[in-house]
Amino acid sequence: MKKLNKKGFTLIELLAVIIILGVLLLIAVPAVSRYIQESREDTYATNLSKFVDAVSPEVNSYNSEYTFATNQYLVVPITCLELERGSSEDSPFGPYDPMRSYVIVTRKTSGSGFDYYVAALDQTGYGTTVMRADALDGRNSIDDLGTATESGIDAITSSGSGGYTFTISDLTKIGYAADASVTAKVALPNSCTLG
Repeated sequence: MKKLNKKGFTLIELLAVIIILGVLLLIAVPAVSRYIQESREDTYATNLSKFVDAVSPEVNSYNSEYTFATNQYLVVPITCLELERGSSEDSPFGPYDPMRSYVIVTRKTSGSGFDYYVAALDQTGYGTTVMRADALDGRNSIDDLGTATESGIDAITSSGSGGYTFTISDLTKIGYAADASVTAKVALPNSCTLG
């Protein structure tokens, strides 16, 4: 009788390999998911910084679209801004809501110059309420990143005559006293229209 030369794995060995792979997947998938989420949040914060950087030289050079009176603050929708590549950039979670994503520019209360604030909400519901732009050094500095809701971010509204208006519910968020007598100027650079 000829002896069979068995080559291959037994059922127990195959089950052991499957169990080990399952344990590795249980560890790897959440870690990779967390890494992807953190990367998106970092990108979100970086994009907001880019929008502020796009507004800053225009304001500082007194470009006519970006000038505003001393009793005003400037609101620029980020969907109207062109970045270095020549186009606006979407959030890593989806397109920005054009009425609830903007850069706010105020005059410094002491000295000369400007302060910059940013708020954003994308169409998936991810975003941040109004915050100082100089705090945008990564997602770790943005406590409320991802927690903004449509009701938590003041919206730019159509005035009905082709123009737009904006009123912030809490002036202290942008460095003014709560009872300050200031109004918003909504700037629409690059012949931008809001949808």
